[in-house]
Amino acid sequence: TGARRPALAAELVASFMSTAKGDFWHTRAIAAKRTWAADFDNLFYVMEGTDAAEALVSGPDCREHRGLRECPDQPAVLLVAACDGTYYGASGPGCKFDEAAKYMLSVDGAARFPAMRWWLFADDDNYVVLPNFLQYLGRLDASAAQFRSPRRRSRSSRRAPLHAPSVAVAATTRNAPPQ
Repeated sequence: TGARRPALAAELVASFMSTAKGDFWHTRAIAAKRTWAADFDNLFYVMEGTDAAEALVSGPDCREHRGLRECPDQPAVLLVAACDGTYYGASGPGCKFDEAAKYMLSVDGAARFPAMRWWLFADDDNYVVLPNFLQYLGRLDASAAQFRSPRRRSRSSRRAPLHAPSVAVAATTRNAPPQ
């Protein structure tokens, strides 16, 4: 419902993994921030901590805030030295997920996103129809810790909440309301 959207939107933190390889940062992350991801209240990307990634999110107007690098007209970024950007293996996508989860559970993550009750993690080639996704979350119980990967994976329907081959949605009881 419309009255529920603002609360759910503020409680959702979305993070997407990206890479400095190719032109993915510009064609996926920055393009998303200018289009469908602009509606997210809380959004950041996770990228390998390589020199190439560092160069993409550096400049005189960039700053570190609560563990994330912020540059004008770009999404915030968590640069992780433990991940090297390989596609397979322990230092690839699994590494980015692990490091993003550690960040979300850290003091910086808790301070940066104090209202978080839902965390979405996906690859940067996925997109989310936010109103539909918030409606989906509204049917779930955020007071019970859970991990979900929605069954509907249609790329053809604009009504599907997620357009993704793989995505993770987790609820946290960190800020559960009193019972």
